[in-house]
Amino acid sequence: MRKRINLSIEKEIYEKFQKYCRDNGMIPSRKIELFIKEELKNIK
Repeated sequence: MRKRINLSIEKEIYEKFQKYCRDNGMIPSRKIELFIKEELKNIK
């Protein structure tokens, strides 16, 4: 099951991230999800 969340990110940073994801064939939300998973691995 997926959970929708809202994030507050500076516009310029998000636009650069969105372009990075688009240029590399990634979906921004999936990239953020992978980042969170890696962070959680580091605290266990």
